[in-house]
Formats: sequence, structure tokens, C-alpha cells
Amino acid sequence: MATEEKVTIIGIGENGLDGLTAAARGLIEAADLLIGDTHTLAAIGATDAEQMVVGTRFDEAVARIEKSPRKKIVVLASGDPLFYGVARYMCDRLGKQRFEVVPHVSSMQLAFARVKESWEEAVIDTMVIPNVHASVFPAIAGSSQPENLGALGILEAFSVASLIEGADAAVKAAKVELIEVRLAMALGGKAFATMTGNVAAVQAAIDAGAVMIGMKGLLVNKVVIASPSPQLYKEYI
Repeated sequence: MATEEKVTIIGIGENGLDGLTAAARGLIEAADLLIGDTHTLAAIGATDAEQMVVGTRFDEAVARIEKSPRKKIVVLASGDPLFYGVARYMCDRLGKQRFEVVPHVSSMQLAFARVKESWEEAVIDTMVIPNVHASVFPAIAGSSQPENLGALGILEAFSVASLIEGADAAVKAAKVELIEVRLAMALGGKAFATMTGNVAAVQAAIDAGAVMIGMKGLLVNKVVIASPSPQLYKEYI
């Protein structure tokens, strides 16, 4: 019986193809199917491969990979795919043996490299919250237990400090429950927060949090999923 083709998950940065190794570019050029969001797919330009835009619909990407065992598939991700990235989800769903991962430097590493400065002692961001909402600390610790899972809201920021500020503003703005505030493990790393509630409340909370983060110019993305799949909560959240 023929073996399944390995799926390669390639991290790509703000410098697009120019920042990839020759080997990574070769894998992209040889691919039958490229999977990514609009940003990562745009970064590589036009190719002969079929392209699948998935955004946050990782379950659809997994289903497509399962149905295409003989195709050469490349999944494009931002930065290091295993640093709170898509690789974790896909390896959990399909098994590590199905994948090869090619990481890229983070956007912060790339920025400091361009100005040729050391970032060992760089101050990326700071914050002081006089009266932090009581649910923020359990969310950071990963011990939150929302009573009802409804619509799903996600905030992503370029810095840990701005994300905590955004999560605090969000939960104060509307009746939502924080699920998790997941912080990067390295200085200046990205972070994201998830929350749940009814659709209107989650939208209001996400908007308030995005405004807070956006004032610093550190908002990466905001998403509201009105009716998330129960599998999403079970497998990823």
C-alpha cells in the first residue's frame, strides 16, 4: 500500500518568500495544494498549486488533508508554527508523524534584525491596570471554567501587556466570560484571549478590547464566531 505524503507546515514572515530558505521555497513550488490565510497566501504570490483559504477554520483544513493522502500539501503559517500556532492543532488531530515543520523567525526577531539591534533587554510594552477585573487572573492561569459556552470571541495582540489590557477592557465592557488569556513564553511574543457569551455581548466585548489594543498599534486580529463547532471548544479551546 502506498504511503501517505508528508504535509509540510512552513512558517513565513513579513518578508515573504525572500525570508525563506531555498529548501522551503522548493517545497512551496512543488506543492499540489497550498493552505493558509489570505495574508500568508498573498505573501508567496501566484503559483501553479491549488490554494485553499482557511482563516480560523482549521477543521476544514484538517478534513481536506485527510481526503488528500497522495497530494503534496504545504500549510503556510505565520512565524514559528509550533509557537502557539496551527501546527499544534494539526499534529493533535492527525498525528505528528504526518507532518514536517519548517519554522520562521517571529515578526519581532525580524524587526530587530532589520535595525541591527540586540533585543535582549528591549522593553516592548508596559501597562498598569488600577482595578483589574477579577476574571483576568484565572484566565491567565488557565483555570477559568465558563458555565455556558456560546459565541466565541478571540483577541490577538503583538504584546503580552497590551493583550492583558484588551482582555480586561473586553470583560468590563459586556457580559462575557473569559475562557483563557494565553501569553507567549518569550519577551515581546504575541498573545491571545478567548471569551464566550451571547453574540451581541461577545461582539461588544471584542470591539472594546480591540480598541484598547489598537490604541497602541498592537492589534493583530479580532474574531467573533457566532456558532462555533463544539469540536472547536473540545479540541482547541
